[in-house]
Amino acid sequence: MKTSFMFIMGILMVLLVVPAAAQDIIPNDTTKTMILHFHIKGNTITFLDARVIYGHSPDNLDIKDTFTGKMLGSDDRQIQKFGISDPRITWLDKGHLFTDDINFSVKVPATADLTGVGIYDTKTGKLLARADTTQAMKDFCTAHPQDPDCSSFPLWMIVAGAGALVLFAGTGWYFLKKKKA
Repeated sequence: MKTSFMFIMGILMVLLVVPAAAQDIIPNDTTKTMILHFHIKGNTITFLDARVIYGHSPDNLDIKDTFTGKMLGSDDRQIQKFGISDPRITWLDKGHLFTDDINFSVKVPATADLTGVGIYDTKTGKLLARADTTQAMKDFCTAHPQDPDCSSFPLWMIVAGAGALVLFAGTGWYFLKKKKA
């Protein structure tokens, strides 16, 4: 009886420990990108929508261009600054094409503290558009509750808690059987 109990407890511990250990061994890239859609017509930029996906955003943080984007945190604190080329200009082999009424996208790293993105005129510093990104992150978390930026408890804590519960229950069962014998 004691041998079978120890065998069962050993199997349960292996089943609980292996997934927790594998989580640390297997790379789990949860890097996210926020894709923001805007519309520009004349000197007016309008925010359309935003969404979060898994993946890396382009490295455009040091570009000096027509527009300056700023990733904003709580209290409009600047997280990062990046350049945005004028989306109305399409460069051709000989010259360029200017389209005044066009939609465009901006991709930035999606972080837990990102609450908005502002687009500024680089020359004047004037705010041209501001996107609130909190709803996009909420929508992402609804679709991906297991993501570390979305869950309040990391997966390893849940697995460890379940393992401790099974261990305590098994120990209690063992001592109850031992007492009856």
